[in-house]
Amino acid sequence: MSTQKKPSFISNFLVRTASAIEGFRSTEKRGDIKTFGQNGWLDFQRWFNSSEDNDTDIVVTPELGTKMSTIWSCLNVLGQDVATLPCHVKQKTAMGRETVQDNITKLINKRPNRYENAWQFMYSLIFVGEGWGNSYAYIFRDARNNPIELVRLAPWRVEPCIVEGDVFYKVDGTTFVIPARDMIHYRSFPGDGVEGVSKIEQNGNLIGLRKKQDQYAARTTNSKVPGFLSSETATQKQQDDVLESWNAATSGDKVSGTPFLVGGVKYNQLMINPEAAEIVALSEWTETNTTGVWRIQPSMISNHKNSNYSNAEQQSLSHVKYTLQPIITCLEQELNDKLFSERNNASPNPKYVKFNMAGLLRGDTAAQTAYLQAQRTSGVISADEWREYNDQTKQVDDKGETGIGGKYYIQGAMVEVGKEDEQVAQQQQRMMQEVSDVLNKYKINGHKISEQ
Repeated sequence: MSTQKKPSFISNFLVRTASAIEGFRSTEKRGDIKTFGQNGWLDFQRWFNSSEDNDTDIVVTPELGTKMSTIWSCLNVLGQDVATLPCHVKQKTAMGRETVQDNITKLINKRPNRYENAWQFMYSLIFVGEGWGNSYAYIFRDARNNPIELVRLAPWRVEPCIVEGDVFYKVDGTTFVIPARDMIHYRSFPGDGVEGVSKIEQNGNLIGLRKKQDQYAARTTNSKVPGFLSSETATQKQQDDVLESWNAATSGDKVSGTPFLVGGVKYNQLMINPEAAEIVALSEWTETNTTGVWRIQPSMISNHKNSNYSNAEQQSLSHVKYTLQPIITCLEQELNDKLFSERNNASPNPKYVKFNMAGLLRGDTAAQTAYLQAQRTSGVISADEWREYNDQTKQVDDKGETGIGGKYYIQGAMVEVGKEDEQVAQQQQRMMQEVSDVLNKYKINGHKISEQ
């Protein structure tokens, strides 16, 4: 009887769908996103028309939301901030956490695919994920199962499904599916645990109200409030003259003109004027609540009404701790789970992806200097490591040789690490000598002035 193990369901599945996945890759074209597959455009329409019911008469969709300035600004801030952070592949070793340079490092830092650089990839991944609720990137692998390319997929093209308890993804309604292992799936707000929910659709009332305010402002700016003309005695000739005069004064270059009504004609206003509607206060209220959906500080989207120098730093800290940190944590866990093998994850010295939050200090010279100074005086980094952080060469001595900047010091007298006892002993000896000199000088306790 053969002792060979029976191939697992996943192994058989991968063998059956290998040719189909390769066909999917060959079909992928940059200018043909919405026409891939037979149901691509139908799925696209279904995606945008499946918004939740709300109390406004506006059909709220992610596409509608991203056309609004406040939502666009929020998504833009999140995408750019995450894409700006340095991302490294680390490994636990006997020496500590070391930075690794491998193929995955290239994918997440330089060129994830043939179409985008690393910044564009991360920016789009977060922008789409936070706006549409789901963001996908297919992982192409080589014969050794190592990732060689990361290709983003539009959320309306992908449908998560469960097969025998495992998660798979259908692309454009095709017959083959992609296993979860080969799909990076970022969800900003998990609905059923498999597919995310759009925050824009989830807050349909708020977004719909904001859209109606924009429509109202567009209709009332530099124009008359909508209404109608009425008269009980005007003849047909008078009605025609009034309409001609009205249209001439309220359209074209004479939009600010004043029509003259005759024949007992009256103007009846239909829409509430902007002052009565308190459009400014209502717009501020909806904008504040909209930024709160993504936990964005108003100052981050150029709303500095309630901002000043005293609370600017606190707002920046709040942005990092409560807005970016949850996104970074979710993204790190997804990348670590999908980009590395199960053997690596079970290893005592695993590799993992780590975003460096200190990258946000790059534009703040004072904060960056304080951050490095604290590490320098605590013996964490050396002068050469500080210079490397600022893209400078190593420190050299008078002979042009390196090495003097590689020492570590701690605060105080800048004692070299490992020579603390020696420095303390020398300091105590100097103090004893100073005390003895004072006693000798003033003849205290029997001390006499030396002949010197």
